[in-house]
Amino acid sequence: MRLDHAGITLDLDAFEAAAAPGRWNEAARLTAGEFMEGFSVPGASGFEEWLSAERTAWRGRGVEALSRHATSEAAKGNLAAATRAANAAMELAPAADRAARAVMRCLALSGDRAGALVQYQEFVNRLDGDLGAPPEQETERLAANIRLERVGIEEHVDPPDAHADTVRRAPLVGRASELATLLEAWQATIHHSHSSLLVIEGDAGTGKSRLSLEILARARLDGAAVISMRGVEGDGDIPGSGLMNLALDGLLAARGVAGATPAALAALATRAPEWAERFPPAGGTAPLPLPAAFGDILQAITEEQPVLIAIDDAHWIDRNSLVALLKYLRDLEQARFALLLTTTPARTPDELERVRVAIGRDMRGAVATLKPWDKESLTELARWYLPQYTDAELDRVVRRLVIDSAGLPLLAVEILHAVSLGMDLRDQASAWPEQFRTLDETLPGDLPDAIRAAIRLGYRRLSEECQTILAAIAVMGNRSTTEEIAAATELPVSGLHRQLDVLEWERWLVSDARGYSFVARVTRDVVAQDMVTEGQRQRFLRTAN
Repeated sequence: MRLDHAGITLDLDAFEAAAAPGRWNEAARLTAGEFMEGFSVPGASGFEEWLSAERTAWRGRGVEALSRHATSEAAKGNLAAATRAANAAMELAPAADRAARAVMRCLALSGDRAGALVQYQEFVNRLDGDLGAPPEQETERLAANIRLERVGIEEHVDPPDAHADTVRRAPLVGRASELATLLEAWQATIHHSHSSLLVIEGDAGTGKSRLSLEILARARLDGAAVISMRGVEGDGDIPGSGLMNLALDGLLAARGVAGATPAALAALATRAPEWAERFPPAGGTAPLPLPAAFGDILQAITEEQPVLIAIDDAHWIDRNSLVALLKYLRDLEQARFALLLTTTPARTPDELERVRVAIGRDMRGAVATLKPWDKESLTELARWYLPQYTDAELDRVVRRLVIDSAGLPLLAVEILHAVSLGMDLRDQASAWPEQFRTLDETLPGDLPDAIRAAIRLGYRRLSEECQTILAAIAVMGNRSTTEEIAAATELPVSGLHRQLDVLEWERWLVSDARGYSFVARVTRDVVAQDMVTEGQRQRFLRTAN
């Protein structure tokens, strides 16, 4: 009897065939435990030595496959699959730094910054107890980045459970290819030391801000200095306001800023007390013009760490700042510098359009154009919000969702969140969308009843303090500082920060150095129109002033 090797297949061969070209999802599926788990030959010391060596080698290969698969899934925004792969890697090799980093990144990107640091400390203790060794430097750097940088939520706010009845923060859906494209360009920037322009374009409600936040969170974990702001109507009338807002947001705290020239530092010290406190203007030092000073400081920072400047709704910022930022891409061509801009195609400034069309030719970077969700993406989101629904029930919800939301992520999230809280879509009339009308052009009264009801229901589920804060910001306008909110609401500042962080986590609000504003104009308008009495409106305006 002879054994024909052509009729035998081995999982190890299949693993190598998948791993060699980088098909890590296939390789990860074949990693189900130790090599020859549970098998031994008593008394055969030579065999046992060979088996131990093989197990060590294949354990390392398995951890590599699972960790790379976790990284790949995280790059597509699929944090649930990434977390499963990372946890499997950690279970296979509890003392593997690669596995620990994969778990830490998944936790941080999910908003559980505290959990990521707990995971790190447990790993450090395990290594010290079992091996008497410290973690790898890369693991320590990741922990430091998580500890020092904000990744989705402030330290004193605990993210709610995945299906707590107040959650509006849904997982990223339907944007895997766009996220992967942008992250590839960002990774090229930090690994090959060149500037990049990243553009996210789409109509209102398509999820530009959310996709931008995903990039920012990953950049922070990469050790980058992340400096961000959001443009609002009116910013364009103040020359240089965009650069100054960025200077106040995070530029001052970045490593390497002290290496800028005295003339550059003096330019900001004469404009902002925060800069003057750290870099008092020296007598006889003539400050540079603001654009030149900002560029000089950027150059100094990029010599110490990568820099990502992100501007949401870049079409609203002043022309002087936009032109200067686009010029830095040329001036810092060999530096680890990326500029991330979100914009609406109909409002894209000519200066940005000229540079945007050069991406891939004269300019490095990437463009992600966001369209409304298709039925598959809406179904995926509905399944997350409504895990108890049958396939037939989900299909009915999704068909109605297509009509009411027009596939816009912003509206779909509002409706599904409300349905998860008990809203019955059958009780709502539909009249959306009006032909040739974008969400920006739609008045609150033009929205279908389902969307207005969803926003009202989500609002009423908030705490009384959070409701008061949202109502005050809706009345006061585009952006409100913490001081203005405290004055208008008459809430103690000590508790105000926590409530603001909760509202930002739940994606009601977005913040930058100048204050807080609603993530979506339509949400602000519905709150201002439907949830605020005239008496409240007058009180807010009177006390704020």
